[in-house]
Amino acid sequence: MKAAVLGTLVAIVAVPAMAADLLSEPQPILAPALSDVGDSAGYNWSGAYGGVLGGMSALRGSFVTSGSPHSTTMNERFAGAFVGYQYQFSNNIVLGAEADARYNFDKTRYDRFGVGSEMWTDWSGTIRARVGYAFDRTLIYATGGFAAQRGWVDSTVTGKDSDINTGYVVGAGLEYAFTDSIFGRFEYQFTDYRKKRSSSLTTSNLNSQTMMVAIGTKF
Repeated sequence: MKAAVLGTLVAIVAVPAMAADLLSEPQPILAPALSDVGDSAGYNWSGAYGGVLGGMSALRGSFVTSGSPHSTTMNERFAGAFVGYQYQFSNNIVLGAEADARYNFDKTRYDRFGVGSEMWTDWSGTIRARVGYAFDRTLIYATGGFAAQRGWVDSTVTGKDSDINTGYVVGAGLEYAFTDSIFGRFEYQFTDYRKKRSSSLTTSNLNSQTMMVAIGTKF
């Protein structure tokens, strides 16, 4: 009987001691698997960048060429380059500025009242502000600013003459970052040039609509 009571007392004392030892032993910390570790910061669009672009534009307007009034649309292909700088804020708003220059390839031929003429633009460019919102590697934005282009008329009567048109441009686009430095772009622009008069060419309500794609890199 005494042995049984003694054994019970030993058991009562031993169990709390063993529990205390278990609680006091340090437990191993399991590291998360590599697949569970993500880039919580996301992609950042801040910095300088540049690239090449290409596309098509439809230039519409009313003209008087060698005394002959008419309205026309000139469809032009172009290629060029762009540079810019932008900054992404903590709320994912992206502000920046960009400039581009393009060379236009196509000419439009007219024959009116026995007078043959060719019309075309050779270079154009813009300087614009940009504001957008970033969804990680996708950026949607609006843009607007100053635009200029040089137009030409080559008439069998008055010869060749050039004219520089200036105005404003507005547009919108979407960019996607394929890597940390390379991104692609699709953009639409509407440009309205002010009325301009020269010896052989009068333009009124001259405007263009432009679709372009681009590839660029962050510096």
